[in-house]
Amino acid sequence: MSETIARVPSRTAPCPCRSGRRYKDCHGALATSLLISDEQKAHQLALDGLNAQQQQNLPLARARYEQAIALSPNHADALHMLGMVHYELGEPVAAAPLVLRALDLTQWQEPSLRHNLGLILSKLIALRDGGEIDYGLSAKGRYYRETLTSKRVTERITSTRTPLVSVVVPSFNHAPYLRAALESIYAQTYREIEVVVIDDGSTDNSADIAIASLAECPFPHQMIRRQNRGAHATLNEAAKLSKGHYINPLNSDDLFTPQRIAHMVDAAETYGTSLVFSATHLVDANTLAIDPFADARVYSLLCRQANIAYRDTVGNALLQDNVAVTTGNLFFSRTLFDTLGGFRDLRYNHDWDFCLRALWFDEPHYVDEPLYQYRFHGSNTISESADKSRSEALRIHSEYFLRAFDPQEAGHEFTPNLHQWGNRFVVDVLGSGLSAAVSPATLKAYALSLMPSRVVSIQI
Repeated sequence: MSETIARVPSRTAPCPCRSGRRYKDCHGALATSLLISDEQKAHQLALDGLNAQQQQNLPLARARYEQAIALSPNHADALHMLGMVHYELGEPVAAAPLVLRALDLTQWQEPSLRHNLGLILSKLIALRDGGEIDYGLSAKGRYYRETLTSKRVTERITSTRTPLVSVVVPSFNHAPYLRAALESIYAQTYREIEVVVIDDGSTDNSADIAIASLAECPFPHQMIRRQNRGAHATLNEAAKLSKGHYINPLNSDDLFTPQRIAHMVDAAETYGTSLVFSATHLVDANTLAIDPFADARVYSLLCRQANIAYRDTVGNALLQDNVAVTTGNLFFSRTLFDTLGGFRDLRYNHDWDFCLRALWFDEPHYVDEPLYQYRFHGSNTISESADKSRSEALRIHSEYFLRAFDPQEAGHEFTPNLHQWGNRFVVDVLGSGLSAAVSPATLKAYALSLMPSRVVSIQI
């Protein structure tokens, strides 16, 4: 293109080549096509970089991404992946501003970018603290376990205290399983129990089965039959009707083992906690044990609970996963229920949400014995949409982190938050894939606080 054409004053003016067309429809269109060509070249270079990265040829990947960015400085994918090459090369200081820039360009809408920024920031914390990330128990985690041992040794005494426990049963269309569920309550070795059953508008004969079974109930009991209002509303109503010092829901398709309530009371009284749950035993529709190696869902649930032993606290494990598994596995004080305002209107995670909100008030206790039998069958909500469940969990975590990253929110001694655990909490959150639930403003501010000012000014 000639110098005369290059200096054309307006894209709507006649093209200097004397074609009779406007510049934007003539040589201006050619200039636009050249620009698009550069974008296409940048895109191809980014793809070449990705291919090299997947083959672990990191130097070549870095060169291709840098070439792509030279052609297209706002190529978000190239910026992101160049950042991850630096991360893989052990250069988180160089990686962080690149991924931050990519996040800004994509309005922080890409969960994978936020996840990767979390991994990078975990490394930056380790660098700032002068060492590698410690994935074992922290000093405070070891202190927590010493505290538990001390309580078990010094506070476990023979006591005549037998607080009333209310077992509340929200029943909905579980006719094949309901009688067995109720009979597992009757078989409890602990006898200071009352039973509250609410039939939540069942369309099968669940209500009739409950009425017939409760005629044989050895404990004080009450039964309500009404229209459908949903699981959380039924749980809350039953809990408010009950009188016990402690409350334990029971899903109407699950089972207690005979020692369940006795062990729950013992744990709550010994450790002075308001929330207890136990290991679970997974059974099928016929109450037969499920081979975890034959069912991926069962294997995943058992692995979650096994990981409690490797977390600093039970609360920390709950923050990562719903290790309590189900509402029926929760044993809690009436005071905690009233403080939290009961269960919230959530289809898939009202139990997990209850536990996370409880972490601001008390440290839960985990009884490592399978005292709850969780039944897998075709109608479990766990078998429904995984995407909807994840979306709901993301909202729950987002609400939790709005408080947890605020250094003024203290909680109690072991609450998983910045105030109590400092950088250990940040590493746990960002290094375990929960970065997408942290607000962009919080994540960016934390990233900038970790990065040297000269790197921020040069690369962002």
